[in-house]
Amino acid sequence: MIMRILSVFTAMLVSAALFVPSVDASATPASSFTVLDNSDYVEGGVEGALYTSFVPNFECRPYYERDVLPSKAVWQGLVRKYSTRPGPLVLDCEGWFFNGTDAQANLGRLKTLQAWAREIEPTKIIGWYNLAAHTTPENRRYYHELIAADRRTALFPAAYTGSALVDWTPRLKTAWTTARGISTTLPIYVYLWPQYSKRTTAGTWLDFLPTTFWEAQLEMARGMGFDGAVMWGSVTCDTTCRKKAKPVIRSTKAFIDFLQSNPPRSAALGRPTTASQIHSANYPAKYATDGDPTTRWVSKASDPQWLKIDLGSRQKIHSASLLWGSSAKNYTVQVSDDATKWTTVYSTSTGNGGVDYLTGLSGTGRYVRVHGTQRASGNGYYTLFDVGIYATAV
Repeated sequence: MIMRILSVFTAMLVSAALFVPSVDASATPASSFTVLDNSDYVEGGVEGALYTSFVPNFECRPYYERDVLPSKAVWQGLVRKYSTRPGPLVLDCEGWFFNGTDAQANLGRLKTLQAWAREIEPTKIIGWYNLAAHTTPENRRYYHELIAADRRTALFPAAYTGSALVDWTPRLKTAWTTARGISTTLPIYVYLWPQYSKRTTAGTWLDFLPTTFWEAQLEMARGMGFDGAVMWGSVTCDTTCRKKAKPVIRSTKAFIDFLQSNPPRSAALGRPTTASQIHSANYPAKYATDGDPTTRWVSKASDPQWLKIDLGSRQKIHSASLLWGSSAKNYTVQVSDDATKWTTVYSTSTGNGGVDYLTGLSGTGRYVRVHGTQRASGNGYYTLFDVGIYATAV
């Protein structure tokens, strides 16, 4: 499985054009999405993910603090030490960015380190961790030169979680638009961390995210248009850590399995969508199928509520994905040929938010309806960021 993923991943990157310095920051789902594992949560990596290597910043820090390059022998020794996994090699030197008056000098340093790494890894994808976020617009030409020096590359921005989903969503958008400002053609793989990175409440530093939160992050990264997500885990994960990580690993594996068994494009994308009620004009029904995972439909605070999608033609429904904000505890998914007579293809009374991946569905119709009869919170709303419907024409 790993070799198949690796060969597809490498071929995709090699065929990518170098760059175009204009910006296209539209949020459209990626035609394919790869999960990369740069963590120590599971021995050997998460099944189905591409195991990724990383030269950490602390190895580079002694050199950029003194403003000197390591010797070629030392640097290549570090590359050999850390580049032990089959996926890309990501380099992290956070003192040599393109955001100051020394940007041109830093270009020379990064080009040298990149070239030395390439001698050790002639075929791997090699990229720089979060460099796009630290490249000012006037210095983008230096990043372009770095890319031109080695075309077998990708962009690796970061979007970590400080507290709540509402605080994290703008970070994801910024990571996307900033990276697209560097290149409109190179693949972009966003670093996500299933642990809190900036929690200040006692006892919550580095706690694992709720699985519903992590599921939402993966799905939002896919919907935003990233080519993949890198699961980061910077702290060595001992036995206790790996035990705590198990729910996150299970949801990551479910996400990968869903990707591998369904087409990348939802039949509901951009289709006419209506709802029983909307909370306000800021949260219309169409936001659940607009392809932007950061917009959402929000209902009135009452039961029942529904969201209806016109697929435009009769289709055989086999799976669905529902990215919830405020979730439904009890809901059904229904299909219809005329939007009047409905057939239920899925029902649950244990909804808990996050992303619901519904597989093995069997129903045919032009219309699909998500029908909520009980909210998870008695005084809340129904909120759907995205509804994906996967089907074949009949």
